[in-house]
Amino acid sequence: MSLKDVPTGLLELFLHHVPTGILVINQQGYVVTINPAARRLLGLPDASLDPPADHIPGSPSAPSSTTPSHPHINDIAWVLDSAELSDQTCDCSWPWDRLLNSADSEDKLQTTLCVIDSWQRRRVLRCFGVVAHTGDSSAERQVALALEDVTEYEAAEQERSALMEFIEVLPDFVGLADTQGNLLYHNRALREAQGEGGEVQSINSRISDAHDPESLEILLKEGFPVAERDGIWRGQTWLRHVGKETEIPVDQVLIAHRDAQGEVKRYSTLMHNLSVERARESEIERLLYRDPITGLPNRVLFHDRVEQARLVQNRGDEFLAVIVCDIRDFSTINESLGQEGGDQVLAEVGRRLQANLPQDATIGRLGADLFGILLPRLEEGKEAVEFAERIVSKVGDRVLFAEQAVHLTLRAGISVTSRSGESARTLVDQADAARRASKRSGVKYQFYSSSITEQAREHVYLTTELRHALDNNDLQVYYQPQVDFVSGKLIGFEALVRWQHPQEGWIGPGRFIPVAESSGLIGRVGEQVIDLAARDFLQARRAGFAEGRLAINIAAPQMNRPNWAIKLLEGWQRNGLAATDLELEITERLFVRSRHSLIEQLQYLRSCGVKIAVDDFGTGYSSLNYLKDLPVDRIKIDQSFITDLPGDHRTETIIKAITTLAKGLGMEVLAEGVETAGQAQALGSAGCYQGQGYLFAHPAPAASLWAEPQLECWRVGDIAGAGAEESRIQPASPVPEEVAGQKTWAKLRGERERRYRLAQEAARFGIWEWDLEADAIDWDNVCWWMLGYSAEMVGSMSYDEWRAIIHPEDIENVESHIQYALTNDTPYLIEMRCRSAFGDWIWVQERGQVVSRADDGQPLLIAGANIDFGQCKKTEADIQRQLEQANDTRSTFLNAVSHELRTPLNA
Repeated sequence: MSLKDVPTGLLELFLHHVPTGILVINQQGYVVTINPAARRLLGLPDASLDPPADHIPGSPSAPSSTTPSHPHINDIAWVLDSAELSDQTCDCSWPWDRLLNSADSEDKLQTTLCVIDSWQRRRVLRCFGVVAHTGDSSAERQVALALEDVTEYEAAEQERSALMEFIEVLPDFVGLADTQGNLLYHNRALREAQGEGGEVQSINSRISDAHDPESLEILLKEGFPVAERDGIWRGQTWLRHVGKETEIPVDQVLIAHRDAQGEVKRYSTLMHNLSVERARESEIERLLYRDPITGLPNRVLFHDRVEQARLVQNRGDEFLAVIVCDIRDFSTINESLGQEGGDQVLAEVGRRLQANLPQDATIGRLGADLFGILLPRLEEGKEAVEFAERIVSKVGDRVLFAEQAVHLTLRAGISVTSRSGESARTLVDQADAARRASKRSGVKYQFYSSSITEQAREHVYLTTELRHALDNNDLQVYYQPQVDFVSGKLIGFEALVRWQHPQEGWIGPGRFIPVAESSGLIGRVGEQVIDLAARDFLQARRAGFAEGRLAINIAAPQMNRPNWAIKLLEGWQRNGLAATDLELEITERLFVRSRHSLIEQLQYLRSCGVKIAVDDFGTGYSSLNYLKDLPVDRIKIDQSFITDLPGDHRTETIIKAITTLAKGLGMEVLAEGVETAGQAQALGSAGCYQGQGYLFAHPAPAASLWAEPQLECWRVGDIAGAGAEESRIQPASPVPEEVAGQKTWAKLRGERERRYRLAQEAARFGIWEWDLEADAIDWDNVCWWMLGYSAEMVGSMSYDEWRAIIHPEDIENVESHIQYALTNDTPYLIEMRCRSAFGDWIWVQERGQVVSRADDGQPLLIAGANIDFGQCKKTEADIQRQLEQANDTRSTFLNAVSHELRTPLNA
């Protein structure tokens, strides 16, 4: 059946309702036939305004003359879009013009028109036209055209093209396949990862090639079933990257696309590369849970491992042991080798622990030189002893550093449990308490016991209470006079710290001083004692009561801080007293184990006028060699020798030997704890003419000791061999006004300096100078404080020592700036990272300039300032983090991609 056989009525009905515009234009440009759709597309008047069809010009039944009332092509309201004429997709002329006026006998065309409709909207029309000749003359032409409005289609196609361009350049992997495994599309990232499509494979084969077995199982058992059921599945898998010859972690989205009948026809996937995120997470985990020096778990991770082992422990069937060990005298090793050498020693100990312990053991660095070992699933508790023996014998051996042998000694504490009741923190604390007990007792290792806990609780309690006492200035200073046996005159006082607790009453120094030393509070205790004693002594001196020197005890931890001597003397003189008014008492043990730096500090004090005394002489080490070279002015015989006097021949012989030795070395001798006249007489007979004790006076506060000059505070009886007569201590002459004025001015000047230092600390602004000839770099307190060091812990340092605390990545830049400043009289400004007392890196901004040169132009001195730059760097990091968060808006586009790919496709 041909088109001629179609009934005319049916054909007219079709043309009237079809959405495609149909029209016929004759040679004169009149529209001889047009359906409603074409009228709408061209903006022509309604059909009711047209004349009957038999009067249409050019029709077979119409007259030959033209009827102006028929629509003409010039009546078309829509116009060509001139802005789009240059667009290759749009024609620049009406199609009927080309067909009616074609010189090359063009009889058909297909084109796209960009037009502006009556409402000034841009429309896109797709046009197809043919030429029909009427009559015998070929010049009589009629053009039949079909028009279709494809504006929405073209817009959708442009959006699709833009979206595909975006998908193509995405760093994520995007692919589209049918249910048979044919790759319909994969973007550039996926092509680089998997190569081109290649031969057709089953979808299971495609997935098997792209994923590892574990990921394949996840996709087949979970991914595809969930996607077919819910439309989408999301999970994490591994993608085999052919280009990189590796497997990369991906966050994968799998979408099942259905046709109109609900059958799955397409699968699409979007995979985001998680390599960067995993690497960042791994680095964060390393920073949070790994020790940067040894690579071992840090305290947090170690506690977690102990807790996990405790939870899975079979009750009663297995033992779990925790060992905590440290390196004896590690601070000395660190000082002799430097921080870099100390770090290498720690790393080597960590490696040795790993090499000598079983695979299931967990080894962690808990801080400083403290290591923790977790031994799970022990059949017997005594197995922990075997491992402890192995640790102290094999791990504690010599280490070579820069061709220097460093001998290590480890001490360990052991905590063993067969129950899961104790927490991880309890087990570690018990092992650490046992370690401290082994340190005190001198054994290699020790098991935890309940008595250790009681001692630890006492330590914690006293530490807390002592800290409160220091904060509230509750410590008091009592004074005991020192007397010359011959003249009966006062030669000085010893300051003794006392603590009256609000609930417990008086707490003896023998109980709280060791706690202060081990807890790090001894520095604050010493500072308060010096301040209180200096003020009391100055007041008594001005009143004319205080004669001689004031002796103050100083503990070993106080002298472990660099420049402690300078700071101590500054604190003393700040109260208006001279260095010649002070005597420092140091235990004999500290002298025997003295370091070169300690000797230098004592020699400095002695050169300023401070007297140095050896306290508790005869109770420490037997070596007397230290007396030959060390700066000592006085020896104090311990009370344990005095109690046996008089009558003990051996004790008297020892005291005579001590006095003879001291006299030969030019030292004074003073006896402690003289309680009876007989003891004083025996001491005088042995050649000791100075002493202190209850015979003369009990320790007393300043208010009662120096209240009235008439009080009989001290008595000296007839001391045989000493030739002394009973006498009272007389007040000294008043202090001259000019001297008092000078001391007052010194105190005011010290107050201004104190306020200036407080301002420096508030601004985190430190000052330094570098003596190039002496190779000595001096930082003030604030410079050290910014890095977490207290002022007493540090001193002058050489260039190499200064260079060792700078981050390796910053050294080259720092040295280039300094070198330029040395050759040019211009200041330099650098930012660098310095290692803090806690092992981390602190940003510091340093400014410096050469301030002194020799006659030949050689630089002699550089001075400058350091500023804590950490907050500025933190702000920069915050800004960078905000910029990275802004980049996450990419997820908006990915959601658009997912929405587009989830749109059902026709089969």
